Parts: sequence; structure tokens; C-alpha cells
Amino acid sequence: MSRSLLLWTLGAIFLPLALIGSAAGAMPSPDPPAPDRYSASIAPTSVQPLDTTVYAVSLTNLGSSDHSANNAHVTVPAGFVVDPTSLAAATSSAGSCTAATWMVTFDPVASTIDAAAPSPDPASELCPSGTLTISASVIAPADEGTYEWTTTLFEDLTQFQLQGSQPSVTVSPPPPPPPPPPPPPPPPPPPPPPPPPPPAPPGPLSHLGPHADHGLLKLSWLPPSDADYDHVQVLRTRGPKGASGALVYDGTRRTYLDKHFSNGASYQFEIRAFSRAGASSKPVRVNVLPSALLTSPLDGAVVKAPPLLRWKRPRDATYYNVQLYYGPQKVLSAWPSRARQKLARSWSYQGRNFRLQKGTYRWYVWPGFGSRSAARYGKLLGTSTFRVR
Repeated sequence: MSRSLLLWTLGAIFLPLALIGSAAGAMPSPDPPAPDRYSASIAPTSVQPLDTTVYAVSLTNLGSSDHSANNAHVTVPAGFVVDPTSLAAATSSAGSCTAATWMVTFDPVASTIDAAAPSPDPASELCPSGTLTISASVIAPADEGTYEWTTTLFEDLTQFQLQGSQPSVTVSPPPPPPPPPPPPPPPPPPPPPPPPPPPAPPGPLSHLGPHADHGLLKLSWLPPSDADYDHVQVLRTRGPKGASGALVYDGTRRTYLDKHFSNGASYQFEIRAFSRAGASSKPVRVNVLPSALLTSPLDGAVVKAPPLLRWKRPRDATYYNVQLYYGPQKVLSAWPSRARQKLARSWSYQGRNFRLQKGTYRWYVWPGFGSRSAARYGKLLGTSTFRVR
């Protein structure tokens, strides 16, 4: 048979078959298996330039089949310096795989780390859900930036598919140092120096001499010899328990004169010397009693016989009125012309007879001027007491 006839015959046979097959539809083919997957991470993720740190790259088998990985590959970014003596790789137990130590090597030229399970030992492989950790001591680069570490995981020559992104490390400068602590508060100021001691007071006044007369009192003194002596003050208090003294003199004289003195009262004078700085001397006190001008008997004296009452004669006095009291009762009133009155053991007064008896008597004297009939009396000359025993 000729060649042309043969080709025509074959076409006639196969063309109907092709048309039949096209009309019925192509036969389906089986789907390829889903690729095995893994995830990758690294710690730490942030370092400082030129830090020496132990890095841990973790690869986890996410496969849903029973495929186990048995080798891995990590590309270290340029600039990182790996210490080969620090390399280590180990898996966790999962499924039929036990925790195992893998062999690990470093290629300094390619800057890659390769890890492989011991062979032949399927139990040491990386089963699904297991994690392979590759660690090494690494010096970070000096340049700042984010560096990606490329990883791959294999079962023999079959590569697992990475789920997610490759791990990366950020090299950044250290945070600025914290601000220095605030300076300590300044120390408290030193206490002020103690005040200087007060100036020494001047010495007391000396040679103080009171001189009393009817209606008149004179005080005299000598000032202290201190160089800073300045002046004198005189305070007067009336009565033995009088209120605080009244200032009656403040000056530099050496005498104080009271021309309106009441002889029948009790007075206390307090005299102080003062320095220019205001410091005062100890006070010198002078008591002037209402008996100052009554000379005998002394105030409060004890007598056994009738006493002779005597007093200082005021100028121009021509007579006196002497009154004698026994308790609250007046028992005698006399008008002597001399500055004395002699008492008797017995006498009569206003029609009554009296005798000098034991107890305390008080007597008073007033001076009279001119004729007795004029009854012109001065202020009380004084008062005093005596006691008969």
C-alpha cells in the first residue's frame, strides 16, 4: 500500500476517536500534595552595635503530614561575626521524634550555618510540631539597620515552605543615658552666730544718803566709775506692798529732791545706774518710813517706863499736837511747845483716867504754826509705835 493511502487510512481511524474523546471531556488528574510548612524566629531581635550576644534561631515544623525535616540552612547577614566554637543545634521532642542534638557547621566564606540530624536515626529528626533551635555567639555589625537572617528547612532535598517572614535583627544605638540625678539640695545655711553677750552692767551707786525733813526728801549718791556710765533712774513705790514703782527721776544729777513729800507714809525708792548701751546696775533700795522724823523711841521699840517722845523740829514750828492711841482708842492729845512730850504712868483725857499699860501704842505728831488759838497745822510729821512690857 502506498504511503499516502496508509496515512489516509490512519486518519480515518483515529479522527473519530479524537472527536469522541473531546466530546466526552478530559480525564481529571490527581492534585499535588500540599507543601510542608515551617515558621522561623530569632532572639534577640534588637541589639546594639558591636554587641556580643548569643543568638537563637528557632525553626518549627508546621507540617500536617508525617514528614520530618532532617537538615536546615541559615544565612547570617553580612557584618555579623559568628564564633564557630559556640555553635549548637538541638530539637524538641514531638510525635515519634525525641529531643536530639544535631550536627552543625559554619562556612565563614558564605557566612552560612548548616545543621543536620544524625544519620541514620529517624527518631532524631524534626517531626511536625517540633522545634529546632540553632544558637551561636555572634558579634553585631557596627552599622545600624535591620538585618534579615534567611532560613530554609529540608527533608532530604525537599524544601519546606516558610510561613510568615524571615526573622530579622535590628541594630540600633543604645538609648541615651538617663539624665543625671538632680543635684542634692544645698546644705542648710549655717546657724547664725550667737549674739554677742550683753554688755556688762555698770557698778551700783554708792554713798547713798537719804535726808528727810517736813514735806521734803532728798536722796544723794555717787555714780559708778564705769567708763560707759550714762545716767540714773529713780523709781518710787508708796507703801510696803505698793504696786510697781513710778519713775520719778531719769537724768545725770547726783541728787533727787521731792519738795512735796508726805512724811506720814511709807516709801521705797529703787535707784539704778545705766550704761550707754542700756544695761542697768543692780538696784539700790532705800526705805523711808513714816517714823523718819520721830527720833525716840524708835519705831517698834520696847519700853518698861513711860517714854520721852521726841521728834525732829520743822522750821518755823511754834507748837505741836501729839496724839496717842492704844489700839483703836485715842487716849491722849497734847500740845507741847517743844519737840518732845514726856508720858506719865497715869493721866486724864476728856474726863477719863488712863494708865500706861502693857501693849502697843501708836503716836502721831503734827506741827503747828503761829498762835495755838489759830489752829494752823502743817502736814503730818510722822507716826510711830512702841510697846510697853
